[in-house]
Amino acid sequence: MKGEIQKCLDAGVPHLHIDVFDGVFLDSPNALTFGPQMIDSIRKRFIDVAELTLDIHLCVHRPERYAEAMAEAGATRIIFQWEAMGGNGDDNGEDGSDALSAAIAFAKTITSLGMKCGVSINPETSVTSIYPLLDTGLVDLVDVLAVEPGFG
Repeated sequence: MKGEIQKCLDAGVPHLHIDVFDGVFLDSPNALTFGPQMIDSIRKRFIDVAELTLDIHLCVHRPERYAEAMAEAGATRIIFQWEAMGGNGDDNGEDGSDALSAAIAFAKTITSLGMKCGVSINPETSVTSIYPLLDTGLVDLVDVLAVEPGFG
């Protein structure tokens, strides 16, 4: 991992996107990737690279459990999966208010920890479902997946 990251930095690419899957949200024993310890190791190894950006895509069940640990590990931005907040292809329930409330609360937590906040949506999810979240100004990045998480 160290060598591959160094190749990116040597090529002038200091922005890394790291997918974090827990095997629960994606319900697959093959969908287990990096945790806060790996993020911490990357940040510490490349601490002298001031411009290193670590975007952490949390494609996990109950992503709010990881916010503080990822902040302490040195994450620059957390990108959370809209569907993990209870949102589905269109909304959660009649008006999507449960998913929206959870997403806003989580976005506030992320930014209060000093990180930037992004949101990711699955291919079948309508981008209009996240408009109210975007209207809060808490989110500075939208990641629209081209394939279902874990099948890319």
